[in-house]
Amino acid sequence: MYVDRDADLGMARAIVMNAKLRRTGVCGSAETLLVDAACAATHLAPVVEDLLDAGCEVRGDAAVQKVDARVKPATEQDWYTEYLDAIIAARVVDGVDAAHRAHRASTARRTPRAIVTANAATARAIPRAGG
Repeated sequence: MYVDRDADLGMARAIVMNAKLRRTGVCGSAETLLVDAACAATHLAPVVEDLLDAGCEVRGDAAVQKVDARVKPATEQDWYTEYLDAIIAARVVDGVDAAHRAHRASTARRTPRAIVTANAATARAIPRAGG
């Protein structure tokens, strides 16, 4: 899941919580959270704290670890793991292109399954499944 710089914070919070915690044991559950560096100052802490407060273990890069002492350091393996549990790996990326690169490096899918943005141009630029 990618939270874009143009994402509405309330929408991002609701979508991330639902995508991760509604049914953690299914393969469609969010396993990674990528947050655009351009909105990390406003969006990262609320989203991560929501997850932690709901009992989700968050494993993060250095930027995510600074948000809350409960965040555990992510290992390289965390970016490839399908937890099927209340665990998510989170990191800050530099925009949508970096989110696509990070996601492709850690999964066979070409693009994140969910991208939260209010920017129609960004949404149209997202590669579709199989494309």
